[in-house]
Amino acid sequence: MEEGPVEEPATSVDASLFLPEVVGSGETTTVAADGVESATLVADDGVFSDTGTATYSGMRSWDVFWQAPTVSVDTTVGFTLLDPVDDSVLASGQLIVVAPQPSSDATVAETEDTTTESPAEEDVEEPDTEGSVDSTAEPVATETGPVGVRADVPTDGTDGPSPPVFGSDGTGGIKQVSVANGEVEEP
Repeated sequence: MEEGPVEEPATSVDASLFLPEVVGSGETTTVAADGVESATLVADDGVFSDTGTATYSGMRSWDVFWQAPTVSVDTTVGFTLLDPVDDSVLASGQLIVVAPQPSSDATVAETEDTTTESPAEEDVEEPDTEGSVDSTAEPVATETGPVGVRADVPTDGTDGPSPPVFGSDGTGGIKQVSVANGEVEEP
């Protein structure tokens, strides 16, 4: 009894599978095969764009798009290129799907203590609503000069009138002064 034609294996022994080493969670990448006429490519997870499943039948020596699964921890995904006639393994490989890392801003925000202490009620000084100056206040010198003197305010009158400037009266008190041409003058 004579048998009908026997199907030949889908490929030679030189079949190859080309995968990236790493792909991000949910990202799409290309997976390529070489040395095959027709084969079935199976992924452990994720989906091929053309099929919407983890199986790509009729794979030839070309690239196909594969979308990685969405993962919360790094995950290894295996790929197997099978002969469609006898399901023998022609080639296999794996890649790592990398989970998204929290941004450095999110990490700081999650770990930073955002509570603040309010000063005790007795430490809060009530402002003078009459507009007078407390003559018992201690003047404080800064890098730019005594309290109230601002180096960034023009004093030559070119940008309009200068705001009031306060300085030390030499006895620990504060008095209003005027600044003209870079010189401090008493009004």
